[in-house]
Amino acid sequence: MQITRAKFFWIFIFGFCKPETNWKIRQSDHISLNYTQDALSRLCQQTDIGRIDGYLDQIAVPRPVGSENHKKVALFIRFTLENLGYSTEFVTFTASTVSGVKNFTNIVATKHPLAEKRLVLACHYDSKSFETFTFVGATDSALPCALMLDAAQTLNPLMPSKAKDDMTLQLVFFDGEEAFLAWDTSDSLYGSRYLAHLWSNQKFKNQRRNSHSRLSSELDRIDVLVLLDLLGARGLRINNFATNDAKVYELFPQIESQLSDVPGCLNPSVGRIFDDYLSYMRIQDDHIPFFNRNVKTVHLIPTSFPSVWHTAYDTRDALDRPTIDNLAAILRVFVARYLRL
Repeated sequence: MQITRAKFFWIFIFGFCKPETNWKIRQSDHISLNYTQDALSRLCQQTDIGRIDGYLDQIAVPRPVGSENHKKVALFIRFTLENLGYSTEFVTFTASTVSGVKNFTNIVATKHPLAEKRLVLACHYDSKSFETFTFVGATDSALPCALMLDAAQTLNPLMPSKAKDDMTLQLVFFDGEEAFLAWDTSDSLYGSRYLAHLWSNQKFKNQRRNSHSRLSSELDRIDVLVLLDLLGARGLRINNFATNDAKVYELFPQIESQLSDVPGCLNPSVGRIFDDYLSYMRIQDDHIPFFNRNVKTVHLIPTSFPSVWHTAYDTRDALDRPTIDNLAAILRVFVARYLRL
C-alpha cells in the first residue's frame, strides 16, 4: 500500500433513478442487525487465540509471488474454506511486471454462490520480497488473512445451510499487492486491479426465481468490500478514511463501544482501535480499483503504519495477542450483524 495526501478530498455522485440503479438504492437501505448483551457475549466467547495461531503457523512465512511457500499458503487458505463449505476458486492470470512476466492467483471463496449480494472481506496474502533480508509480513498481511479465516470458522454454525437470503459472505485473498521494485500505479495491486476489471466485465446471470434486482455485472453484487491490512501490532488506531462508506464504517466504532460494555468481551489494556475521526489521507491499497468503479469500500488499516512495516521485524513477535483478540471479536460481530445472522 502507498499513501498520497490531498488537502481536500471530495467525492460527488450523480445518478438517476432508472431501473438499473435499483440495486444501488437497495444497497443504501441495508440495515444491520442489533444484538443483546447475551448474544454479544456468546459471539465474543468464540475467540480462540490458539486457532488463530494455527492459521498463522501456515500463513506467517515468507511467501513472495511465485515461491513454493506462496503456493502452499494459497492451497491452505483454499482447503480451509472448502472444509467449511465455501465454494472456492483460484482466479489465475499472468501479467507483465518490472521483474518480467509473473503468474498470479487470487483466491475467492463464497459461502452461497447463488445469493445475489456479497459482503466481501478482503486482504492480500502475498509478501514482499527483499534482497537484503527475509520478510515474513506478519502484519502485512498474514494476520488479516488469519482474522478472515477465523470469522469464517466461528460464524459457520450460524450461517444458513442454503441461500435463504439475498446476501452471503465472500472472502477474497488478493495476490500481487506488493510492488516488485518501487510502488507506482503499474507496479502494485496486480490482483485487485485484475479482479475489479474482470468482474466489471462479467455479466451477472441471476439464477434465483422471483428476484427483482437489476444487476448488470459481477461487480454489482458487492454490497460492500471491507479490506484488512497491516493489523495486529499493539497501539494501532484506525480512522474513518474518505474512501470509506461512512454508514458501514461507523458500525466498527459502534461495535467496539458495545463490546466494551460486555464483561469479558474486549481486553481493556488495548485501548480504543476504531476512531470516528474523518481522515482525508488516501492510502493506495487493494480497495482502490473497486472504489474507482463505484463499489462501496471500507479500509481497515492503521493511520500510522506499524513501526515494523517492510522490515525484518514484521514477524509474529510484532503481533499483540490482546489486540488480536479484540480485532477478532469486533470483526466477527460486524459480519454477524451485517449478514443478520
